[in-house]
Amino acid sequence: QLAEAQKALTQFGGSVPLQDGCKISAHTLSDLHALFEAFDRDGNGYVDYEEMKIMATQFGAPFKSEKEAMATFKTMDADNNGRVNEDEFVTWWHNKEHDKLRKDLGKTVGFSSDKLGKGSKSRGVMFG
Repeated sequence: QLAEAQKALTQFGGSVPLQDGCKISAHTLSDLHALFEAFDRDGNGYVDYEEMKIMATQFGAPFKSEKEAMATFKTMDADNNGRVNEDEFVTWWHNKEHDKLRKDLGKTVGFSSDKLGKGSKSRGVMFG
């Protein structure tokens, strides 16, 4: 069976080798991209503080206080420039430190960094 599978793969250019250092699968990245775009309401490629608060509320995970919202935003905004780019958003999502918004979003949208795993250990995707 293995030989047949390998032969079939050659019709499509062969197998894709796992790459060392790969942090997340392509499906996971596309799901996080879609989530980032939902947060980036004005489409400028960044999530600002107000967009984060609005989307947290719309996804059913409102902040209890401005202090809680600001703490989460500061965690997202790694370079402290007042806006979060997509790389910062993905890094924040995969950060293992406790973050209420990420945990609540994981429940609401149906995935989390723990559920998805990494690479071949991925067990699901957000949007299908």
